[in-house]
Amino acid sequence: MAKPVILTVDDDPDVLQAIERDLRSRYSERYRIMRASSASEALDTLRRLKSRNDAVALLLADQRMPELDGVGFLAQATELYPSAKRALLTAYADTNAAIEAINSARVHYFLLKPWDPPDQNLYPALDDMLTEFMDSYHPPYEGIQLFGTRWSPKAYELRMFLAQNHLPYQWVDVEQSSTTDSAAVLKKSDGTPETLPLMVFPDGIKLSEPTSADIAKKIGRARSSVTETLSLRVIPDSIRKTCIEDGIVSKSLLLQVARQPNEKKMREMVGRIAQGGLTRDEARRARKEESGPEARPHPFLFDYEPPDGAFHLRIQFRKSHVSREELAAALRSILREIESGNISSSAA
Repeated sequence: MAKPVILTVDDDPDVLQAIERDLRSRYSERYRIMRASSASEALDTLRRLKSRNDAVALLLADQRMPELDGVGFLAQATELYPSAKRALLTAYADTNAAIEAINSARVHYFLLKPWDPPDQNLYPALDDMLTEFMDSYHPPYEGIQLFGTRWSPKAYELRMFLAQNHLPYQWVDVEQSSTTDSAAVLKKSDGTPETLPLMVFPDGIKLSEPTSADIAKKIGRARSSVTETLSLRVIPDSIRKTCIEDGIVSKSLLLQVARQPNEKKMREMVGRIAQGGLTRDEARRARKEESGPEARPHPFLFDYEPPDGAFHLRIQFRKSHVSREELAAALRSILREIESGNISSSAA
């Protein structure tokens, strides 16, 4: 888990080096110490941290900097990290700057240079702010995050895909979530909104409307491996339990069970594997021999007609066995094509 960041900003290189040294000597075990030599550089750093969903605990800025002073920087930084603690460091007892800092940038502490010795003039104030930050800090979720809307067919398909492949993820309903973190993730670097559903990976990579192949490539899993995992889902729970009891846990043997045309044949294959100790190749040959050299699997047909007989729907799949999830995904795909106008509603 990445440590929360302490970011210090000062245009004077000697002062910047000194404050970084003192921060590292006391806080480096619990926090990541970062520095910037200008307000613009610091804001760029914060944007990068935000895109990776990294936490920022403390912002420590010099007041008198060219282009953008400390108050201006902290005010803009608050929009990116509103929960970060903010401190202003200056060599002048400037009362007006202190008042402006408290009012416009909501600064928590106003510190004076020089801060030697830090045990008296620096650490006590920073300790208080960091303790307060950690009391309310909730580490960000570090797994896959999926952003979408509850009734989105595409989001539903992605949730099913992740669950079926045993990939842990966090679902975020954008219509229910109003956190600033979610709002930032849902924007591109140019400020335009991301296309939903959006999948965000722990390394900060985003995929808009990803396909199963996109996900498989990103997580380093071959598409064929993902397809095989999905195939195992057709094995009924009762047969799956029998496989476990008989010690049939090899993925290659389970695939031979899953490829049987019906539940009865699946049970027979489980029995043959359990009794005869069939290897994968033997189980594969047994399945082919039983089907016969000329036998061809019949395509799966889905027929539906409502009680009033208003229409008759028939879908023919290329394979012989289709799970409920695959059927539902096909129907949703047809509906999307109709809604987008890609399928004509006129009679053939």
